[in-house]
Amino acid sequence: MNDWINRERFSLHPGVRMSQTMIKTMEDHLGEPRENWKRWLESVGVKDRSLVKGFLVQKLKMGNNQARLFEEVAFGEAAARYDAAAYFDAVDDFIKAQYAGPKEGLRSLYSKCIEILSSFGPDVRFCPCKTFVPAYREKVFAQILPAAQSRIDLGLALGDTEGNDLLLTTGGREKGDRITHKIKISQLSQLNEDVVNWARRAYENI
Repeated sequence: MNDWINRERFSLHPGVRMSQTMIKTMEDHLGEPRENWKRWLESVGVKDRSLVKGFLVQKLKMGNNQARLFEEVAFGEAAARYDAAAYFDAVDDFIKAQYAGPKEGLRSLYSKCIEILSSFGPDVRFCPCKTFVPAYREKVFAQILPAAQSRIDLGLALGDTEGNDLLLTTGGREKGDRITHKIKISQLSQLNEDVVNWARRAYENI
């Protein structure tokens, strides 16, 4: 049973939406639907897979991210990065892998964090990644990361809020990351009123 995963508020990751926009732009530019991209490469003389990226970057002036995405789509790889159905098929596996083996004991902490963050409003949604689960409102305001075998880090977007013994700064603000603070959680009793209030503040800051 995977009830602990709690898919009720899962939503398509913004990165997938961005990839879909990039794909549409490349389709319009090339005049070729994505289903024809591999055949199109062959038609312009690029038959060696190892030459694809160089051709796209040098001849078509694509950026590295565009070229990588084009190649993945053309060869039917990493579909969870750009296809909604594939993404939602993959999210359970993302989370199960995060909390597998020695981290299995963290599942109750993950579930409680989901419950707490969901309680802030109906607009909270979760867009799982391979290594952590971010929580969004209009922007990401929190993330749940299994940081060690016995600990979850609850990351929060709190801008220039001063850190303390509970609320640790991550250096995210200096790096331009949304997540600027984290709270280390190793047992359910630590998910107390103080933690809930900090998480709610991150939600309300959006």
